[in-house]
Amino acid sequence: MITLISFAQKDNFGSIIDMNGTYLDQEMSNRGYQFVKTEKSGNDAYQNWFNGNKNKCVTVRVSNGRVVSVVDSPAFGC
Repeated sequence: MITLISFAQKDNFGSIIDMNGTYLDQEMSNRGYQFVKTEKSGNDAYQNWFNGNKNKCVTVRVSNGRVVSVVDSPAFGC
């Protein structure tokens, strides 16, 4: 099975790529997102964030303390 991942480009998350993960909570809150949950896998953490105004869920991957990706996620992820 092939899984397609769409990058969350509409919200211009490119500016947070490589950001220190300690600033992620504030940055996501500033963008209108609320923290939902974190799941860990090895050295990586996957955080789900939801924006109720946009009805949008995204997953932020943090690896070695830095943001490495932000992708759109299905609603059930949030």
